[in-house]
Amino acid sequence: MNASPIAAGPAAAASPMAITYERYRTPLLGYVHNRVLSVDWNRGEDIARQAFAQAVGSLQLSTEAGMDMGDDGLPAWLADAARRVIREQTSPAALAHLRFGVEDEEDAVAPAPLAA
Repeated sequence: MNASPIAAGPAAAASPMAITYERYRTPLLGYVHNRVLSVDWNRGEDIARQAFAQAVGSLQLSTEAGMDMGDDGLPAWLADAARRVIREQTSPAALAHLRFGVEDEEDAVAPAPLAA
């Protein structure tokens, strides 16, 4: 499980990051859930938090940083980060590692050798 961009405790509720996350949490979760398989919904909150942390970490503070709001209620900078994290977290290699502890995608899909 990944660390939350929001620290636990009452002080976190007043932090600008916590306020911003809470502002976008519902549309971000909706965005994530609309793009992952239903078997991955239980990971939706983790994916949303990773996307938010990645988006904030790479956000360039300028008016050109993708501040336009999309139809889904997310600014472009956050939707872009969510797409990247969803792609990373739902790749065949990531799913094989998560479900079977396989490190390499080739190991997950390689056929067993035939007996002679």
